[in-house]
Amino acid sequence: MENLNPLATATSNSPVCVGATLILTGGPSAMSSYSWSGPDSFTASTQSPTVNVNATLAMAGDYRLIVSNGFGCLDTSTTTVVVNPLPSPSITGPSAACALSAGNSYSTPLISGHTYAWTVSGGTIAGSSTGHSITVTWGSGSTGTVDVTETITLTGCSADASQKSVTINALPLATATSNSPVCVGATLI
Repeated sequence: MENLNPLATATSNSPVCVGATLILTGGPSAMSSYSWSGPDSFTASTQSPTVNVNATLAMAGDYRLIVSNGFGCLDTSTTTVVVNPLPSPSITGPSAACALSAGNSYSTPLISGHTYAWTVSGGTIAGSSTGHSITVTWGSGSTGTVDVTETITLTGCSADASQKSVTINALPLATATSNSPVCVGATLI
């Protein structure tokens, strides 16, 4: 009697973002053994192992599964895992402004495939909050701090930029006096 080879299947929850959980899924069920191998010296002997709960770029690549049934018959399958990097946003723009200024512009590099979302506390966004640049305004006479934060998404992976804090400085109180009235020929101060 001839024993049939099992039909191995290997899949994953790929693509995942750096820092996400990476899980492999093997089949068929009820095999005598499962043997996984892959990048970054990965090995496992369970049907559907978790590679790591904090995926890194080094975990991307091909994972190979060998299954064996009760008769010792083998089959192999491979799955390719993609681990996407987190975007690394950076906000440019002034970190101080005067209380009566109309607002300041903040931006991040424009990169194809990125989507942008801005949030502001202590001020408002003038115009769209989804482009790679915004103008932030604050109330007349406002002082204190305005915080500008950007979230960038790339291939489903999101990251917050370092928060940009903008100090809104009070205007100085200007005074002007003179020694007026003066006589013709006298010094006007």
